[in-house]
Amino acid sequence: MKNFLRPYTILLPIYKEEKIIEQLIGAIKDLIYPKNLLQVLCLIESDDNKTLSALLKINLPDYFSILIVKGEGPKTKARACNFGLKYATGDYLVIFDAEDIHEKGQLLKAAKTFYQSNDPYLSCLQAKLTFYNYNTNTLTRLFTLEYFFHFNFILPAFAKYEIPIPLGGTSNHLRTSILKRINGWDEYNVTEDADLTYRLYKNNFKIKMLNSYTSEETVVDIKSWIKQRSRWIKGHIITFLVQSRTIFNINSKANSIKYVFSLYRLRLYYFMGITSILSLFQFYCKR
Repeated sequence: MKNFLRPYTILLPIYKEEKIIEQLIGAIKDLIYPKNLLQVLCLIESDDNKTLSALLKINLPDYFSILIVKGEGPKTKARACNFGLKYATGDYLVIFDAEDIHEKGQLLKAAKTFYQSNDPYLSCLQAKLTFYNYNTNTLTRLFTLEYFFHFNFILPAFAKYEIPIPLGGTSNHLRTSILKRINGWDEYNVTEDADLTYRLYKNNFKIKMLNSYTSEETVVDIKSWIKQRSRWIKGHIITFLVQSRTIFNINSKANSIKYVFSLYRLRLYYFMGITSILSLFQFYCKR
């Protein structure tokens, strides 16, 4: 067995995804990684009977487990992941969304990168995200261009200058011990990935990019886009307000400046996206 291969936990927070659950399970089964080192936790909300029924009809391998998310609290992805974290046994842990199509060798790349870094403070590797329905319409093409620029230029630059890399909502590969040490995710933040970014940073942990792609499904209409971006903006503003309270306690003045820069960038980035779309809309209306 190769030295870098370690036990790996995959969290699958699934809610009302009965139509694509079979596709998801198939994609996970196709991952190239020793099956005896895999633990896959399917996290199902207690009121999601349709998804549970669809999942029970599938012949799941032994390394799959179904967990019904119980307890009080908001019905959020972060809460489901925290529930799954209690049962995680892998040295490494990754979250995949239901619609994701990931590179089959992504876990191998992540495990090898962690091993070769030989850095106990390397807490997370963020895979690059893109869209498989990029050619649906003008909106999806713009989103794809935005993501390409974000994951191939902005985030690698952040990594080079040790500025906090804002995590995506999927395909973040984490050291399980570190995640448990900082108590997982904030269940009340609608952008739990942004919050996790800065709590890792404030605890001296590092985030790097992983040279592997995961394809997602992007929204295809203005109404869904407004809803999505409004949630992102709300979550990043909340993260800014909550995390900035301890801004000048972060290791050094230089690190504090990097932290502020990253937080403000997050807020401005999505507002820039709004103005770009509105400008395009105005351009088409004038034609």
